[in-house]
Parts: sequence; C-alpha cells; structure tokens
Amino acid sequence: MGSGDSKQGHVQGNMFISLEINNIISGGILRGSVHIALTEQLANPVLYLIFKGNEVTDFKIQHRSKNSTYYTRHVGKQLLCSLKAALYQWPDLVAYPGNFSFPFELKIYDNLLPSFHAYAHWGGFCQINYSIRAQLHATDRQPLKFKGPVYIYTNSITLPQEMYPQSISRDCPGHGSVLCCFNKEHATSRVSLERGTFGNLDYIDINLETNLSGFSANITRVEIEVNKVLTMTANKKNSRICTQVVNMLRTDQRPGIKALSGAQRFNFRVPIPSILKSEHCYTMSAQLIKCFFVLNVKLHTEFYCCKCYGFDEANQGIVILPFQIQAPMIPPPIAPEQWQAQLLPQSSINPNLQDSNNPNPLIVRSFTNQPGLTDKVTPQS
Repeated sequence: MGSGDSKQGHVQGNMFISLEINNIISGGILRGSVHIALTEQLANPVLYLIFKGNEVTDFKIQHRSKNSTYYTRHVGKQLLCSLKAALYQWPDLVAYPGNFSFPFELKIYDNLLPSFHAYAHWGGFCQINYSIRAQLHATDRQPLKFKGPVYIYTNSITLPQEMYPQSISRDCPGHGSVLCCFNKEHATSRVSLERGTFGNLDYIDINLETNLSGFSANITRVEIEVNKVLTMTANKKNSRICTQVVNMLRTDQRPGIKALSGAQRFNFRVPIPSILKSEHCYTMSAQLIKCFFVLNVKLHTEFYCCKCYGFDEANQGIVILPFQIQAPMIPPPIAPEQWQAQLLPQSSINPNLQDSNNPNPLIVRSFTNQPGLTDKVTPQS
C-alpha cells in the first residue's frame, strides 16, 4: 500500500487499488476498487482517480573518436492521455479515521495505442505505458498516493502507408553473388509470403523459389532472420534521431538438397519470435517511437560442376500485430488488523460523456496526433 508520513505533512494511512483485470482492450471498462486505511482526521478531503498514458524513450547513441568510444544518453517523454476525476468527496467535508473501499468503473478511451515495450542496444528501451492512480487530498496535507500498471491491447491497428507491405503476397527478388564460373550464369531466387500480417501465436510460412538455369547445384543452407528496426527520438530541441536494428530471430536450416537444376520451390515455416511476447512490441508508428520488422532469407548454394559457392538474399517487410499482454497482478498488501471497510457507492467515469449519476468533475487531457484503430489492418491513405 501507499503510505504517508505525518512528519512530512502527508496524509496518515495506507492505500491500494485492486483491479478485476489489469489488461484490457482499448475502449473497454476498467473495474476495481480503491481501498484506504485512514488513521487521522482530515479536513476537506477529496479522493481522485487518475488514468495516464505516456510514450517514453531512453536510448544511447554511440560515438567514436580516434582513441575511444563513448555514448550519449537521450530521453524523451510524451503524454498520450490524462484523466483526473473526483471519485469521492466526504459530504460533511471531514473524513474520520477508518477503513474505506471505493468501487469504480472507468471507461477507457476508444483509440489508445496498445501498451508497448522494446529493448534497444546499450541498455536502451522505448515504451508506451498506462497507469491507474489514486490520490487522497486534504487541507494542509501532502496527498496519499498509489499507482499501478494497466496494459492496453487491441486486435487491430491502422498503419502509415510506408510501414505496410504493398502486397501481402509480394515477391521479393533476391540479390547476391551466386555465380557459376563454369557456366557463367547466375542462380536466382524469390521469396514470397502467403500473408504479411501476423499475431503472436502465428507461424511465418515462407515460399522459396529458385532457378538454377539448367545447371546442377547443392543448396547447403537457408538462413532465416527476423530483425526489429527501432527509430527513437527525444522531445528536446535538436535531439538526434536514433535508428537501431535488433535481431529477434535467427535460424539456420540445412535442407541437404543436392544436385538440383531448373526451377524449384521449397516451403519453410518459422515461429513468430517468442521474445516479442516478453517485450510487448509490434509494428507501430507514434510520436517518439517507430517500430517495424523485416524478414531476411539467405540461400547458400554450391555448384555441382565446379564447387563454386555463393549466396542469394531477399528481404520482406512483415507486420506484427499487437496482442494481449498476460501480466501478473500487483499482489495485495497485508490488510490491517480487524479490516472491515465501509463500502461506498460505485462510481462510473466516462471521459467521453459525463454521467448524470456521477456529477464529480472530470479533468481530461486527450492524446494528440495518434493513429486511430480499425477492425482490420489497413494502410493509411
């Protein structure tokens, strides 16, 4: 529980927020209760419920001089949404010592970006985070406070045109240095995907087409990588933009295919990297953060006639959809002895529409310049 210290002028007592669930779809209803064990009398007390969302970047840029390597740190923070509502005001303007529970229902904004967390190089990270907070204010006292995380998810999101594959089944011509010195001809390959958008439980089905132009060769290896490309910036003037490529998956297939000639077709299946689930990252574009993913397939070939070898490489952008985060709840504290809380009437808070049954004032600051959400993945025109 959050607690206060009378020597510092804080409200004396403890506070905790219990939630039915702490992961909720954007536009859903967040239900819970604020519990307070108050140990002193307060004048003009007001209990506030606060919901906030922030976009945060914290990254390092590497610099190299003639004799050393050093790093500069850059930090950015952008408010996405902020709601503050008076959850309860004591009718006689006096709160007496006791235990209280204040149930609430909070309508979440309809078009919030899902929670996001991704790691960057050199200890950096970027995230979109949300929190539910409670504050008990009183005359001549510092407020009693508590803060807990809330995870927002959605099953769909609208992406900028440049971050969306132009065609889900688009072929990507390979390029590389596969040249037979005997025949003086190149081997070519093409990579295609049956679809370009994936959830966190999906597999990537890769179609690989090769053309060895009538001569024989061995396919010795097929390297498959999924790379995350992060672009982060801080919100200070003249702050540098940092783009980093972070490998999420690397697998080495050894099919042992020998003495092939002409056009051939192969299929490979790789799972969506499990690290995406622990990081909570997906394809997105916000104010300080941009994240997209690239599939790289490299074909290693050895020619049968002369033992020349080389590789052919192809890249394909893929879209990773946001997914529901299974996050542990904050464990409740040990209740005070003889805990028998006074249960107050439930309050319903809707940032979009003032409830006539809940006339408590709302102080709302909406998010700005955020992409909207739709029922499917679509490019912005």
